[in-house]
Amino acid sequence: RAAAGVRLRRLSNGIAINTMRSSSEPDAVALRLSAPGGRAHAAAGSPGVLLLATATMLQGGTVGAFSREEVELYCIAHLIELDMEVTEEAVRWDLHCPVGAGSSSLAAALQLVHVLLTDFRWESDALERSLALYAAQYDARFKSMEQAANVALLQAVWGHDARFLEPSPDLLRANAVDVHTLSAALRDCM
Repeated sequence: RAAAGVRLRRLSNGIAINTMRSSSEPDAVALRLSAPGGRAHAAAGSPGVLLLATATMLQGGTVGAFSREEVELYCIAHLIELDMEVTEEAVRWDLHCPVGAGSSSLAAALQLVHVLLTDFRWESDALERSLALYAAQYDARFKSMEQAANVALLQAVWGHDARFLEPSPDLLRANAVDVHTLSAALRDCM
């Protein structure tokens, strides 16, 4: 690790983090929060639940007393970029923001993570937007030769284990997923 420039640090609350300087962006920080489990952790009978949970969080964005618009303005004011993804082995949150003299963006990004983890409000309309966006992306995925090859590769590796394949939008709707199911699935993984 030391040869790669990665340093392990422990925060005052006991959480261990890895840090590394980047010469390509000396005035920025990239944070990756990773919760082990991912698709492998998901229940076999509910494919796509973690994928839909992270998409719903991104579509929602309402925390505590703050609306989605207020959270977006907060991110814009502090130049915070946030993305969430589910891989086979983890749920990942990637944040990127500037640092340096006079910048409070890192503290703002950590505060954003805190309220997302402790005070996120799951909303049914965000779930509906996520399902609509997923359906549009799903259709586009199978029109691409590259994506079709990727699906064939995943099927060869994982067989027909639905946890690792992209479920159809109809299957997601048929599973009667609601915001409580999504919240519980993500909480179990985190």
